[in-house]
Amino acid sequence: MLGIFSFIIPKFATLFKQKNSELPLVTRVLLSVSTFVKSHSFVYLLFFILIGVGIWFAYKSKKGKQWIDAYYYRIPLLGKLFGTVVVARFSKVVSILYENGVSIPDALVIAKELSSNDFYQQEVGKFLAGVNEGHSLGDLAQGSVLFRGLAAQMISTGERSGNLGIMLRKNGRLYSEHVDLSLERFFAYMEPLILGVIGIIVLFLSLGVFIPMINMLKIIGK
Repeated sequence: MLGIFSFIIPKFATLFKQKNSELPLVTRVLLSVSTFVKSHSFVYLLFFILIGVGIWFAYKSKKGKQWIDAYYYRIPLLGKLFGTVVVARFSKVVSILYENGVSIPDALVIAKELSSNDFYQQEVGKFLAGVNEGHSLGDLAQGSVLFRGLAAQMISTGERSGNLGIMLRKNGRLYSEHVDLSLERFFAYMEPLILGVIGIIVLFLSLGVFIPMINMLKIIGK
């Protein structure tokens, strides 16, 4: 693609200019894009470098890392999936620990270290503080951005029935299955979209190259 923009299309432009002929519309568009990209390449490179450095410095600061880690769970399409993965891992680990005699506060301390994500650690830290104060884990989960909803309801049901470990295990299995299903759906949607975009790009480039070739042959034939 870079070769087409840098060498082939400009050659066509030169040949057509020598023959006092006009380039096809598709080729003119590609030539304009090629000229624009080449003339502003340094600006684009500098822009992306500055963005990368800015993100790196932001992540190194405490507040910046907290904001970026929280934003992971708000990314369109993927944010909900990230949250589901976290809930599944949390539920599995806490259920295993609890069913093997580890107290909920100690299990939460261990579960907190499952991820280096600050937002996740803050949420689990709230659980730990609340449980130590005598609050229900299910009620605390209902107030959590990551755990409220079905996960919190299952935790509450397990606490009331005395089967917290079992419900956490079921929670982990359910959310793991949901992750697998979500990934299948995501790739099922993305595959035709990516193929369609690639197809349009290839078609556009092909037209930009082959149409002037055909026209050039016609001009030479005259």
